[in-house]
Amino acid sequence: MRIGNPGSSEAIEMGCMCPPTANNYGQGNVFYVDQNCPIHGSKPATDKELDRIGKIRRMATQDYLSSREIGRQLGVSHTTVCNTLNRLNVVNKTKRAIKCAGCGKTVSKYRSEIKRRKKIFCGKPCYNRWQLLRIDK
Repeated sequence: MRIGNPGSSEAIEMGCMCPPTANNYGQGNVFYVDQNCPIHGSKPATDKELDRIGKIRRMATQDYLSSREIGRQLGVSHTTVCNTLNRLNVVNKTKRAIKCAGCGKTVSKYRSEIKRRKKIFCGKPCYNRWQLLRIDK
């Protein structure tokens, strides 16, 4: 398994936490290493841990799974998944499919937005139409 230089794209995909801009994205001869980095830090991760970190990153960024779904598939708690994603600076916001309250069309919204609102609309025109119908009654 090839481990790239600190801050390189290969290393970041494997879970490197070294600053990419300070390391010129892995180019050059002198590198700044984050001591908490699981690859280049003072206590490097084992191959098994690197594999798990890579799987968590892929499932969150490419498969768009929630932390609970990732945890279930890998057999770890969702807290472990969230901590790993936070260390990697990966934002895990997954969208959910929900029906528009005005027209019934399926729209994608973040879970936080669904929780925050009683009714979800696909857009302003649909919301305005729903308001007019509601006022007429």
